[in-house]
Amino acid sequence: SLSGREPAETGPAMGELAEMGLVTEHDDGRFTTHVLVKAYADELFRATEPAPEREAAVSRLLQHYLHSSFNAQVTLEPNRAPIEPPPPLPGVRPEQPRTYDEAFRWFAMRREMLKEAVQVAAELGYGIVPWQLALTMQQYLQWAGYYQDWDEIMRVALHAARQSHDVLGEAHSLRSLAGARHMFGDQEEALRLLFEALHIYEERRMRLEQALVHTNCHRVYSALEIGRASCRERV
Repeated sequence: SLSGREPAETGPAMGELAEMGLVTEHDDGRFTTHVLVKAYADELFRATEPAPEREAAVSRLLQHYLHSSFNAQVTLEPNRAPIEPPPPLPGVRPEQPRTYDEAFRWFAMRREMLKEAVQVAAELGYGIVPWQLALTMQQYLQWAGYYQDWDEIMRVALHAARQSHDVLGEAHSLRSLAGARHMFGDQEEALRLLFEALHIYEERRMRLEQALVHTNCHRVYSALEIGRASCRERV
């Protein structure tokens, strides 16, 4: 996806790099390289490629992560698919995990890369919409217990949505961030975030989203009541 070329073209080239020791091929087909090689490659990329070509390459890479993550999320939980992203650029070839186990492993191996992709997209302001990628990661991060990662990427996504005046993206980010705060036990902040999201959904008469927020609020209120009952018992 980064090069926009067919796998038949890039495969032999990557094989040559592996033979020279510049990259390492793993059993799952991924390639990694030393940080110094990455730095040199980045320097060459910036020095030799025109700005439009650099932007197109980065956009393809970000869209590869977005659409691959979306595919993995749909496989992980078919009944809770995130918002479908727009079609990718020509040359983007997303990955498609076929089973639950494949999807879970896919997220596990790429968690750090996906977090960085959200940050890069937010900083650059092109390629993908940060909150769309962040939402595709939510289910995995929640089930795997990576609540801090969930919190961090949604704060990045929320900031980016507000910076770009993307009000719906702001609402979706607020609701997801509320879920992370709920898992941390911060029910008061979770409610505040949910009410902010609800206000946006009400203004736009988005009934389904309003219903989802009310369901979330019920969970948070239940957690608050359980916490208060526990405190009363201790007293």
